[in-house]
Amino acid sequence: MRGALLPAFGRQFGVGTSALGLVAPAGAIGFIAALVLTGAMAGRLDAERTLFASAALVSLSMLALGLAPSSARCSSAARSPASFAGPIGPF
Repeated sequence: MRGALLPAFGRQFGVGTSALGLVAPAGAIGFIAALVLTGAMAGRLDAERTLFASAALVSLSMLALGLAPSSARCSSAARSPASFAGPIGPF
């Protein structure tokens, strides 16, 4: 199944359809794993500590996501460092 944004992601990041086909299953597997883990731990942990730890984990994850290079950046940088201009400027 192809979502409305997957073709645009493929063009933007230079990723083929086989790699884009892994986007939905990866998200679903992560969601199910998170549900199982949080359900198992819900009654055992302090709510305030759990919320703080969750917020810290999300913050670190977003930071890591923001710093991660995309496949388009890596492939274009290998060809020519100045050849890739992203949506907000050259990278």
